[in-house]
Amino acid sequence: MTKKIRNISLTPYVEQGKIRIVLSWPNAPRDLDLYAIFKTGKFTKCQVFFGKTICSKTHIDVDNNMGGNKGAETITIDVLEKFIYTFAVRKYVSTAKDNLAPGEKRIEGAPLNSDYNYEFLPESERPELIANATLSESNAKISIFVNGFKNAIREIIVPSNPEENLLSDTDKNKKYYDWWVPFCLNGSQGIDSLKIVNKMTTEQPKETYCEGLYTAATVAPTTTGTTKTTTTKTSFVEASSKKLKKEKNIKDFEIKI
Repeated sequence: MTKKIRNISLTPYVEQGKIRIVLSWPNAPRDLDLYAIFKTGKFTKCQVFFGKTICSKTHIDVDNNMGGNKGAETITIDVLEKFIYTFAVRKYVSTAKDNLAPGEKRIEGAPLNSDYNYEFLPESERPELIANATLSESNAKISIFVNGFKNAIREIIVPSNPEENLLSDTDKNKKYYDWWVPFCLNGSQGIDSLKIVNKMTTEQPKETYCEGLYTAATVAPTTTGTTKTTTTKTSFVEASSKKLKKEKNIKDFEIKI
């Protein structure tokens, strides 16, 4: 009898005022990468990923390019600032479909970790051969951890049917969907501003993508007619996963001690 293995995200204790985003997947493909993208000024932006590991109090803790069973990728926000954050996942390939630089060729399958010829290594020293898989086939999962909660307050699973979950109309009828946008976060409004996107795309999302999702929310009056006050820094100890709506491919968790 074959047993189904469940991929479980574990993360060290999250200190007060911090938020940790964990990307995990069972094994294939070899390399998925986690991104945090946000504007820091009118003409400046941050992009935190394996190529730039820290920017404006947000940093990548772990970069894994050896298959999902070798561990998760994590990004931690030490201080949630007054930025609108877009979080994205990319299946690492040479470049995205329809966005090739002159002379570039798309790499089919997961990349090796160096240019060394592995055939000359003893079998015991060769890296594990991992089957290729699309991002939508990866069963990748985003888990969000905050202070005061033992378990993730939110889990978002990559859509298995990308054609029905596209980020924009320009993504229709494409062969590859190597980018996934799981959620957005408005730093000035705290954890309750978390908005699920859970869409696939062929290109890296712009740092301004999530801004439109919060335009109405930042000026909308409350039920009493007063304007909602926002703050620059937010403590997550008062966060509650019960305020987050359940949606397809998204899980809320109650704390179990």
